[in-house]
Amino acid sequence: MKLMNTFKIMIVVILGFSIIACEKEEERTVTAEEVPQNVLKAFNETYPGATIKEYAEETEDGQKFYEISCEFEGRKIDASYQPDGTVAAIEEVIAVEQLPENIHQAIAKEFQQFSIQLAEKIEKEGKQFFEVKLLDTKGQKKYELKFSDTGKLVKKEVKKSEEKEEAEEKAEEAEGEREETAMKITVPEEVAAAFQTKFAAATEIEWGKESATEFEAEFKLDGKKMSANFDATGKWLETEAILSAEELPAPVLGTLTAQFGEYQVKKVESLEKASEPMTFEVKLEKGETILEVVLDASGKVVKQKIKEEVKEKAPEDAEKE
Repeated sequence: MKLMNTFKIMIVVILGFSIIACEKEEERTVTAEEVPQNVLKAFNETYPGATIKEYAEETEDGQKFYEISCEFEGRKIDASYQPDGTVAAIEEVIAVEQLPENIHQAIAKEFQQFSIQLAEKIEKEGKQFFEVKLLDTKGQKKYELKFSDTGKLVKKEVKKSEEKEEAEEKAEEAEGEREETAMKITVPEEVAAAFQTKFAAATEIEWGKESATEFEAEFKLDGKKMSANFDATGKWLETEAILSAEELPAPVLGTLTAQFGEYQVKKVESLEKASEPMTFEVKLEKGETILEVVLDASGKVVKQKIKEEVKEKAPEDAEKE
């Protein structure tokens, strides 16, 4: 029951994030002429003679804002306004020494091996926050922390290292090359016929090659994302499908609840092979740990391994950004 409740909460959260993503448009750079006079007037009264770096417009939850990035009296400032000139938020880069002592103490207690790379003061909705970027002594791990003015940690996020970002960019490039190659693939008639026979109702079909003699089709069937592999003679080899947690067999759910109840389910896939029983691969997350568990239909754990670190949120996000 605890795990099922977690699944329901996850679905609600995912839907919520989807709605937010739809409501928030990307920020775009604008000229001074496109910024309302009320905004320019309010900015100039507060920061007379500031050196303007950029004007931007963004829409969030149906509300339009204008952000002016500048340098004023040696300080880097991003000032955000509503169209009528009302201040929405002010972000200012500050010296590390300007951070409140209680924040220095909190960082020293939990992040002894990290150095502060950047500190910012944020004023929003009548509240003051401080954002701090940390880097470990080996330069491999980065954190972004957000504190209230009382020194309370309200958000913690693990950032990717430059090496990891570069690796992901290369992976994306490789995927793009794979897709481009897939467009040039000639699928043998035997393979195409076998696929049509087994997955007659499939839609959005894209073909690729796993090897010189193995073809893979990615497609949708009954609303599910799936992939199926065939050899060059048209013999079916395996099928993978992305499932929801609720579609897992009851014995599998029972094992997850009993052995991995503290984890959140992030992704579920089924794997069916021609000569083997079906298995289920479940990706679980707890804090910074991702665990991949493979189970058979009876709920027996076939394999499990720790995969990688993930972004972590602080336990208290009641306070909104």
